[in-house]
Amino acid sequence: MAKTIVVKQIGSPIRRPEKQRQTLIGLGLNKMHKTRELEDTPSVRGMVNKIPHLVKIIEARGYTPSHYVSERPAIQRGVFLRVEGFDATL
Repeated sequence: MAKTIVVKQIGSPIRRPEKQRQTLIGLGLNKMHKTRELEDTPSVRGMVNKIPHLVKIIEARGYTPSHYVSERPAIQRGVFLRVEGFDATL
């Protein structure tokens, strides 16, 4: 069974550089909330990584749960950060 990922467009290409728009078209996405199932190759992963603010990987097929994490960890509100002598709460 080939490994695939399901990619969903979550951002609009309006007011984005032409290169980012072309990357969306290359992934087969052109409308908000549209999804595509794509073969998981380094080239597809690279395209997704170039526009993480416009797309989201919602599912990976052919993987076991221990090999794949579908979302990046995000900074949570209310987290206390300490940066060399400067303390701040987000």
